[in-house]
This record gives sequence, C-alpha cells and structure tokens, in this order.
Amino acid sequence: MPLNNIKQLLKDLGLSESEVVLYLAALQIGPSSVQDIAKSAGISRTAAYDLIEALQKRGLFSFSVRGKKKYFVAEEPQKLIAHFEREAREHEEKLHELKMSIQMLVQSAGGEKPVVKYFEGSEALYAYFQELFEQMPEEQIMITNYEEMYKTVDFSMLSAVRKKSDKLETSVKILHVGESKLKKPTAEYCRLPLSLDDKVKGEISVFNDTIAMVTFSGKLITVIIKSKQLASMQRVLLESMWGACSRIGR
Repeated sequence: MPLNNIKQLLKDLGLSESEVVLYLAALQIGPSSVQDIAKSAGISRTAAYDLIEALQKRGLFSFSVRGKKKYFVAEEPQKLIAHFEREAREHEEKLHELKMSIQMLVQSAGGEKPVVKYFEGSEALYAYFQELFEQMPEEQIMITNYEEMYKTVDFSMLSAVRKKSDKLETSVKILHVGESKLKKPTAEYCRLPLSLDDKVKGEISVFNDTIAMVTFSGKLITVIIKSKQLASMQRVLLESMWGACSRIGR
C-alpha cells in the first residue's frame, strides 16, 4: 500500500496528521532523541514533545535511557492494530452504555414523544397493513366493524391481506360488530352487543407500541401512533372490553 494511503488510513482511524507524520518519521529512524525525531518529521522540538507524549498515552511510543540521554522509539506497527482494536472495544462498550441509557435521555428531554402518521384514501389501509407486517407482532387486540369495512374496502384486497396475515404467528383478539367473511382460524372473536353497531364506525388495533385507527365511514383515513404509554393505555381499555364481552358470551 502506498505511503500516502497508509497516512490517510491512520488519520481515518483517529490519529491527527501531525501524529501520523511524527510516528512514521520515528519508525524510519529508530530510537532517537526528540530533536532528531522533530528534524526528521519537519516540526519543532516543542511540538514533537507534545506529540510524543500523546502517542505514549496511546501506547505507540516508548523510550529508553542511555547514560543521561533519553531516546524515544515508535512502537512496531503491530502495536497500531492492538491500539485500534482496543479503541474499537471501548467505543463498542460506550455505545452499549448509550443504548442502555437512551430511555433516560428521552425522559430527560421531556418524555417520550409519540410518533403520529396520517394517511388518506387508497394508501390509508396499505399503510396500516404495511406497519403490521413489518412489525410482525406476537399479540394484537382490535375492535372493528365488519359491515362498514366491506362497504368501504375492496374485498379482493382484504382477501390478499388475509392470506399474507395467515403467515404471521400473531395471537389476535377481535371485538367486532357485523360478521367476518374471512375468519382467521387462529384468531379469537367476540361479537359486541347490537346496541354498539351504530357506534363503531371504524377499527382500532393495538400491537407492540403501536395504535392504528381506521375510519370506514366517509373518507378512508388511517392514523398510526407509536407510543409505549398510549398503546399501553389503549390496550388496557380493549382488554377490559374483551373481558366484559367474554362474560356476555361470544
């Protein structure tokens, strides 16, 4: 590899340009005084002292004493690998600590802020299903109106989505008005009281830290909210409805 490429690589790995120049100069001339190393590197003796001290801390320089004179030597190139491997491990440890502390950082910045996405028209349902398939949740609970859904959404699209969702190993609880024409064998269903038929005009689904809300009456709209706290509260409400619905009878 050409020398210029080596210099650039060392800079990319974290050494300053002056440190690279001094290290390579010292490597070529062997054990030498600071004055000789500075002359070979083309820098002042004062600057050479500072750079050698910095490189010593990195484990890339050492010295020996002969009589009353101190000689400095650049460590063998293999030490560069050990040095950068050590730095990489330290960065990895710091990154791990940061990931572990990220929730604390979010809270110190004013709490977790929900991410809200809004979709209208033909892309509304696609956005909802795409979110569901990307997350592949283990559990999902939802409330929906099948009659309004079949009036608004193309049945062939629902059939295609149903086939794709069958591949997900998701445990689903469905509170519903109207009757499903595409029942999922692995899902649990609970028919809501008839008195609610006119009150449920869309669908609310909770999975992982996500709430997806779809309107079937009027303009087709999907709102997706990502928030651990909000999803948890909505899940509690739907689970309470599920418990009441179960007591009434499915």
